[in-house]
Amino acid sequence: MTTTPTTTLLERARTDRRAFHRALAAAGLAAASVPLWPRAARADAGLTVFEWAGYEDPALHPAYTEKHGGEPDYGFFAEEAPKP
Repeated sequence: MTTTPTTTLLERARTDRRAFHRALAAAGLAAASVPLWPRAARADAGLTVFEWAGYEDPALHPAYTEKHGGEPDYGFFAEEAPKP
């Protein structure tokens, strides 16, 4: 039988049962902890303001409009929505 570098490496490794179980436990712990790693938070593309009707007047938020290039989206309480 011819030996290749891979089989020679495996023959020299001589991993005992305890070392194998330690490596297996470390791999299992790493795999189990992946969901716990922090993820980057992403902000929503736009701002939605949930407010009473009347606050959607562009004169009330000129700084926001200038900085962001547009007005925020509005959600209104119950029947207080402005009439088109």
